[in-house]
Amino acid sequence: ERERYGGIVFKKGVSKSEEDDLVEAIPLIKGKILTENNKTNSLNIIRDFYRKKGHLRAEVRFEERTSDLIDNTKFIDAYVTKV
Repeated sequence: ERERYGGIVFKKGVSKSEEDDLVEAIPLIKGKILTENNKTNSLNIIRDFYRKKGHLRAEVRFEERTSDLIDNTKFIDAYVTKV
């Protein structure tokens, strides 16, 4: 069975208000299956968010980590570098 989405955590480069806006904009739903397409769409949403704010070359990187508490669940750690 494929892994399920547990949540996204912004580790670097994102203010609290930006994080709130991004979490709302990202179409991932906790408990749903996590696919490559979901991750790619989420990366593009974050990049577009920063392009609209004037950070034309913002770099976004995802790292996945497996949950120790919930079986078959992955969390995404997002790192944003505003260039």
